[in-house]
Amino acid sequence: MSEAKIRQLFRTLSLADLSILASSSMAPAYSLAAVMGLVVAAAGTGAPLALIVSTIPIAFIAIGFMRLATEKPSAGGAYTWARIAFGNRVGWFTAVLIIIGYYFGTVATAFPAGVYTISIAMPHATATPLAIAIAGICWTAFSAYFLIIGARPTARLSAVFLAAEVGALVLISVLALIRPFSGTPALGNPGISMGATGLVGLIVGAVLSIWVSAGWEISTYSSEESTGAPTTPGAGALVGLLGTMALVWFCMLAFLHVGSVGGFTSHQDDALAYVAQRLGGGWISLLMVANVLVSSAAALWTTMQLLSRAVFAMGRDKLLPASLALVHPKFGTPWVAILVVSIPVALILLVSGFASSAQHTLATVVSGSSIFLGSTFIITGLACAWLHFRQGAGQRHILSGIALPTVGALWTLAFLIFDVWKQQETFVQGLTLAGIACALIFSFSAGRWVRLKQPMMVPREEEG
Repeated sequence: MSEAKIRQLFRTLSLADLSILASSSMAPAYSLAAVMGLVVAAAGTGAPLALIVSTIPIAFIAIGFMRLATEKPSAGGAYTWARIAFGNRVGWFTAVLIIIGYYFGTVATAFPAGVYTISIAMPHATATPLAIAIAGICWTAFSAYFLIIGARPTARLSAVFLAAEVGALVLISVLALIRPFSGTPALGNPGISMGATGLVGLIVGAVLSIWVSAGWEISTYSSEESTGAPTTPGAGALVGLLGTMALVWFCMLAFLHVGSVGGFTSHQDDALAYVAQRLGGGWISLLMVANVLVSSAAALWTTMQLLSRAVFAMGRDKLLPASLALVHPKFGTPWVAILVVSIPVALILLVSGFASSAQHTLATVVSGSSIFLGSTFIITGLACAWLHFRQGAGQRHILSGIALPTVGALWTLAFLIFDVWKQQETFVQGLTLAGIACALIFSFSAGRWVRLKQPMMVPREEEG
């Protein structure tokens, strides 16, 4: 079998598959459980508006991703596009940010999967860090199995989980809407009013809300596995992003009908458990726990899928060991890259199982994931703008190729600076600086073994 065929992924994903993967990776139920309490504490009844404010720059960047995935499809995503736009060293720097950010993201979804598995399997037992870690490792192994047997089976499994997740969220939201207000003042303009904390609170809430949108970019990292038109991966990312954020906005608006600002503030660890309690508990509480479990589990394997594709592209470019670019001859998946992604995650979970506080570990990885992934969004938005700026006047897309990605990148950069230096604790700030230092060191040392001037990509004429 030729090297080209060994390193070519199977094209099996439709627009529907890619949109489902994007939405599943965003994990609407888990995102609401983890973030809504924080956003309401910051923005009060302006929380739904804060979500809209955070979505705008991300949507602009998603348009940039869509342009790049259409014109320069690559499993390497941000890593590949940064190399093409700004040169090898910026690409290698971005590669480290991707690896750190998505490893954090994988752990951040494996942890709650373990927490809610224990709460369902052993409702009367204390969820120790070790028990949570073991349950998370089991979910990681389950995810790796499905990822290896094919992208399409993974997408189908995600569709089943997403249908159950959305159905439960809509049902609980309708129940919340038909109840009278209890302790929360009626929203002035439903979903678009500013809370009592004013503009500052709105900005803080918007910064916190950015974590909700993470994951939509999986569709563009799957551009070498998509069928149909070249625009399919980017369209799948944009559909998944806007559809999921609309769902989260609707749920947030509905849940503010039954909970008070003070109530959400005091239940920041799990806002949905508080909502279920306000709705009477019982079967609603059980449904909510199961729904967050479904959500976090689906986000786990989709995040692993995204990272494995990026690592696959880095192996193909020989930035990382070339064995990472091997493709399973039967399933057409980067099976070595999938194992290399899943095994360290399992080890990280095992080590965390001996930590004194699983909740503190989760908070750290969530913060780290947001910062590093936000950085890759910024680089990609600017890469899209620069590549389009360099094109001839007749080939430039002024609005979608230059203006919107640039505005989105700078907007997100402002949010990121505010988040790191105003919101995060000293440990997370130090972790951010350490990650950036590692990326810089790697970007200047990688040239000793990487000789390619441009990243390897699947030529258009060889696709299909």
